[in-house]
Amino acid sequence: WAKPLVFTALQAGQWDAEDKNNHCLVLYLDFGGGVLFMGDQEKEEGLAQVLPSDIALLKVAHHGSKRGTSEALLSRVHPEQAIISCGRKNRYGHPAPSTLKRLQQHGVSLHRTDREGTLYYWENPFPWGKRLIVQTEKQQRTMALLLEMLWVAPLIVAIETVRKEDSFQSQAAAAGKRYRAQGRC
Repeated sequence: WAKPLVFTALQAGQWDAEDKNNHCLVLYLDFGGGVLFMGDQEKEEGLAQVLPSDIALLKVAHHGSKRGTSEALLSRVHPEQAIISCGRKNRYGHPAPSTLKRLQQHGVSLHRTDREGTLYYWENPFPWGKRLIVQTEKQQRTMALLLEMLWVAPLIVAIETVRKEDSFQSQAAAAGKRYRAQGRC
């Protein structure tokens, strides 16, 4: 049975604020060990008391810019994995090398949309490994194809078995005809 997805707004967001990046919507999703969506947030000072710790996935702030995803944030939330959503060869140079270095120093497994394309996550049903499993779109299609093949394989075997049985019955009927034609019965 699927449990409900519960989003918690850690910061509601103010679109009329002068500094929109630091007044954006920050969400926490209680799924697979916790997912923190930092939006374009560049400062976490006001969020320190409400940020969860030991999360499964961090959506890196502001496309991986140098001002987002600070040392303090990483020390607080201890993410297993992170995703940076940014375009290939974007004009801002995101993600920033300093952000990548901070994530690496904290031992965070990193996924990037500019290199991997669309990413899919689901909860790991096993007690070992990462709490969330990630796959690229290509891996997702391959997995779907493999599962379809696993589902279809028994049908193919059953059809072939029926064909062989039909062939055997036809051969037996032909042999019986020949036997009768020769007057042996």
